[in-house]
Amino acid sequence: MKDHKIRLVSFQDIQKYLLGKNLLESLVISTRFIEEKKEFEFVTDIPFDNDLRKLDNSKSLRKFRLLCFSNIRDIHFKSDIIKQYNLSIEKESHVIQDYKLELNNRNNLFINIYVDSRIGEVSFLFDDLIVKEKVGISKKIGINNYKYFNYYTNEEFDFYRPFPLAPPLGTKK
Repeated sequence: MKDHKIRLVSFQDIQKYLLGKNLLESLVISTRFIEEKKEFEFVTDIPFDNDLRKLDNSKSLRKFRLLCFSNIRDIHFKSDIIKQYNLSIEKESHVIQDYKLELNNRNNLFINIYVDSRIGEVSFLFDDLIVKEKVGISKKIGINNYKYFNYYTNEEFDFYRPFPLAPPLGTKK
């Protein structure tokens, strides 16, 4: 279960991944709409799961996930906050409360993701989903103060930005 990146294209693979990886109740760390690249990113902290228990039953392990939806179109926002949200700025945590994934009658992938009434929801058509996951371990360095390290490489990273922001995933180099 090392850190990894996968590309999902088929409805069945995307549905299987989202259902099996606890999308619901995932802590939303950030969202980013990249209009010029036609991408929408969700960075989440996955609720404690069986994969982590196999590594270490310690509660100091966390799994971070970047969901990058590519070639999005027909996007609709119920709030401007969800276009560019970051937990480090907002200081109020939010979790994904619901989502709906469909394959419409034209064979287009459609998703609607609802966070809550404050952050809002977003819906769009897309072609594929690129997923990046990272397992982190926290080390307490003071009262309510932690540092995060990659479980496999011991490289330190920022909890609020566990994945590099540029270039966006899904872009060709």
